[in-house]
Amino acid sequence: MSSLTSVIQRCVSCDICVEECAFLQKLGKSPREIAEGLLRDDEKLRGCQFLCTLCRLCEVVCPNRVEVAEMMLDGRRSLAELLVHQNECYRVSFPDERVFLVNVIKERMRIDFSEYAESTFEHAFLPGCSMSYFSPKAVVKLYELLSEKLESVGVLDVCCGKPLYDSGLESRARKWLNDKLTADLERHGCKTIITACPNCFYYLRSKLSNRYKLTTPYEVLGGYFTHKPEGTTLTIHDSCPDRFEGLFAEQIRKLLSNCRVIEMAHSKKRTLCCGAGGLVSCKDVALSLDFAMKRLREFVSTGTSLMVVYCYTCAGVFWSLQQSLEVKHVLNLLLNVEDNSEAVRRGDLGKIIMEVVVG
Repeated sequence: MSSLTSVIQRCVSCDICVEECAFLQKLGKSPREIAEGLLRDDEKLRGCQFLCTLCRLCEVVCPNRVEVAEMMLDGRRSLAELLVHQNECYRVSFPDERVFLVNVIKERMRIDFSEYAESTFEHAFLPGCSMSYFSPKAVVKLYELLSEKLESVGVLDVCCGKPLYDSGLESRARKWLNDKLTADLERHGCKTIITACPNCFYYLRSKLSNRYKLTTPYEVLGGYFTHKPEGTTLTIHDSCPDRFEGLFAEQIRKLLSNCRVIEMAHSKKRTLCCGAGGLVSCKDVALSLDFAMKRLREFVSTGTSLMVVYCYTCAGVFWSLQQSLEVKHVLNLLLNVEDNSEAVRRGDLGKIIMEVVVG
C-alpha cells in the first residue's frame, strides 16, 4: 500500500492536526485532502511535500496515528533531484556538495577539531554540524570530560547526512553514510558513537545500530557535570526527533532537576518544531518563521526568562529571531562555556550564509 493510499484510508479529516500545524493551515487541507489532490496531480499542491517540517506532531495528535510525514518523504523522493538542484539553499545544506555551508562557516571562523582525534579511538564523539560552529568551546570541553571518563575518545567532526535523507535524496544519503561516515568510523576503529544532537542520534541509530552502539553524553557522563544550575526558573524546548521516545527529554530534565521547570503548552511528545525541520526555510522562509514565532510566543507565555534547548539548530533559530529572550543550550549551562549566540544576533553567521547562497 502506498503512503498516499494509506493516508486516504485512515485519515477522517477531523482537522485536529490542521489546528496544530502551520503547514497544514497554509494549505487549508486535511492530510486526506492533500493525498487525494496529489493523486490527481493537483498543480496547486505540486512541491508541497517540501513545506512539511517532518516533525510528526500531526501523528501524535491524530486519533488514527496517520503517518503524514511518510507521505511527504515519499513525495520528496520522487521530486528531489529536480526541485533540490534548482535551489541553491538546498545544495549548500548537503555534505556531499563541493560547497557545504557548515564547512564554509567553520573555515571562516577558524574552527578545527583535528587535534582532538588520534589515529584510533574506541568512542567517537560526533558533535553534529550545528554544535561544531554554534559552540566550539562546548565541543572541546565535552571532549575533555568524555576523555576523563572513557579515555579512548576522539572527535569525529562529520555530518551524519540526515539533510540528504530528509530532502528525499536517499541514494546520496546512503552513499555518504557508507563511503564517508562509516568509513571514518572503521578507519579509527570506533565501536561507540556519542552524540548530543537528537537528529544525529535517532537517524544514525536507525541506520547503524546493528554495527555501533549509539548513546548521548548525558547518559555517559551523568555525575561528571558539576555545574548543574540550581534554583533557576526556566522552560524547556523539546526536540522533534525525541518526540516519541523522550530519551533526551528525560535526561535533560533529570540534569535540571534542581531548577523550577515550567512546561510550555506544547512539550515532550507534543513539542512544536522550531521551523528548521525538513529544510522548509529553503522552500518558504515565511512558513519557517511562522513555526518559530509560535514557539517563541509559548515561551513568553510561561513567564520565564530562560528557555533551555538541547538541539543547537533550534538554538540558532531562536537566537536569530529574538534579541531580548534568553535561549541557552543545556550543554552551555552544564559545561559553563560560551556559545556563539552573540555572533548570530549580530548577523555575522547570516552574512556568511548569504554570501554562500547568493554568491
